[in-house]
Amino acid sequence: FSGHTNGTMGSAINGNGSPVIISNSFSGERGYFVLNIAGGHSIIRDNVIMDNIGGLYLAGQNVQFEHNLVAGNRRWCSQPSCESGVMLSVSAGVVQSNTIIHNERYGIGFGSSQGTLTIRHNNLFANGQYDLYVSTGNAGTQNFIVDATDNFWNIDASQIPGRIRDCTFDDNGCGTASS
Repeated sequence: FSGHTNGTMGSAINGNGSPVIISNSFSGERGYFVLNIAGGHSIIRDNVIMDNIGGLYLAGQNVQFEHNLVAGNRRWCSQPSCESGVMLSVSAGVVQSNTIIHNERYGIGFGSSQGTLTIRHNNLFANGQYDLYVSTGNAGTQNFIVDATDNFWNIDASQIPGRIRDCTFDDNGCGTASS
């Protein structure tokens, strides 16, 4: 896909397979997800995804999400899958060198039952409740690895843990946070 969308209803791109989505602008979308991709190896690079109702939902075996601007997107429902600027449900993925800022609820959401996600060299800050939200798994179990080192959080290092929610380490799962 190559091009620009502005103000369509529903997903601007909704598909399966192994898409390559490079150098596009998505703005003013009003529902569901701007990108709703499920399938194999996906490459999403050098895009601007901003000021939409609904963010991105990327599912698959291997996702490369690089050099994108994801900013100012608002949620369209109250489930973690539709409250993030970028929601990933992948068995493997790399999220690197992006700017993910000022999204209404979460910057990046991750909801996979197994796999490895690397989140590095991103500007990840000023998103609503959390900049990184890990929503999958039962309390006390973890069948996946999330490596979120070397990101710019725009806050003192002592405050970064407060911008991350990992439900697998919480006694109550994704329910009410443990005290």
